[in-house]
Amino acid sequence: MQNPTDVAAAWISLQRSEQESVDASDLSWAADEINIAAVSNPDYCWLLIREILSQSTDDWVLANLAAGPIEAMLSLHGKAVIGRVEGLAQANPHFRQALGGVWNSAVESNVWSRVLRAGK
Repeated sequence: MQNPTDVAAAWISLQRSEQESVDASDLSWAADEINIAAVSNPDYCWLLIREILSQSTDDWVLANLAAGPIEAMLSLHGKAVIGRVEGLAQANPHFRQALGGVWNSAVESNVWSRVLRAGK
């Protein structure tokens, strides 16, 4: 596991870079780090999500956070993380905004209904 502050900063920079640029290639490790965490380590993924939110409230970054790590984490570990998701959504309007960009690709129905309520 990498330093969460460094991963978040690199991931944010990656979201802001041109898709085929040298910067994107150099920063792709951050996407790998958070994507692997979303699959295999939801606690670390949650830490990275919170760190990203602390470093950026940019709409584009929030949209990518929603469509990527948050959605993957909820799809794979929804029951384990939904309480934390609800708590942060209540406390952080930017996270609540990001939840509006999560699609129900494979989130369990009872978890999804809670996500929808938290995102309002």
